[in-house]
Amino acid sequence: MTNYNPINNIPQEHRFSEEKAENVRYFCRMHIDLHGTKQKRNYENIFADIKKNSEIQYSNDEICFLMDYIDFYYREYIRDKKVFGVFLGRCQPFSNAHNETIQEMIRDGVKPVVILGSINKNDDRNPLTFEERRRLIKLIYPRGVVILGLEDKDNWEDWMDSVIELFDKNKMNKNNITLYSHIKDVDRTDFKYRGTEYKSESYTKMFELNRINIKNIDEKTCFLGNVIHASDIRKDEEVAKRNLDARIYVELKNKFNWWK
Repeated sequence: MTNYNPINNIPQEHRFSEEKAENVRYFCRMHIDLHGTKQKRNYENIFADIKKNSEIQYSNDEICFLMDYIDFYYREYIRDKKVFGVFLGRCQPFSNAHNETIQEMIRDGVKPVVILGSINKNDDRNPLTFEERRRLIKLIYPRGVVILGLEDKDNWEDWMDSVIELFDKNKMNKNNITLYSHIKDVDRTDFKYRGTEYKSESYTKMFELNRINIKNIDEKTCFLGNVIHASDIRKDEEVAKRNLDARIYVELKNKFNWWK
């Protein structure tokens, strides 16, 4: 997947030398490190700083395209500095165990990203649509948590490729991603990936092979070894009360008519 680069729209004769391009990157990095990313008029401030304080001078023609360079390098630098925590799950429904995973990300100081799987399925194991699950999570996290959707695929190669594509589409540098997982024995399976057979492995093996960091938090989410399955929550209202946030429990009971 090729990322859009506005610099490609600049005529060749007006493109900067590598020295001048690196100078732009330097001012972008310095500005972000000093002022963060929430300051208003970031691009204009960097532009003015370069014109006033740069020892490297730019021609009038180059100045005309300077903002395009700043825009591109600024966004690239911000993307590369972001650190993401990723959790993949069907969340049918979003339980306290899932919520503990998000809390672990927050404690670690990473940007939480929830990828809801099986968004192309609608059956007994997947009663809630992507949008319904997204709304339930938003009851707890109205902001601050990115929620994405992922379809099931016919094979693991296509599935993992779609995960990587989702990262790229959302400007997530895979070198700055940690997968937060709570692996259940029931989820282990035999599968073939990139021509190699794997026995009794979790899907996290594919992330390991793609050199994506993994943090296993089984002990924090399995409630002293008593793993709660989503099917138990869907079938038993008392189990649901113990293992769902009250806001989600009320929503499922009153608006989705669960446990009637």
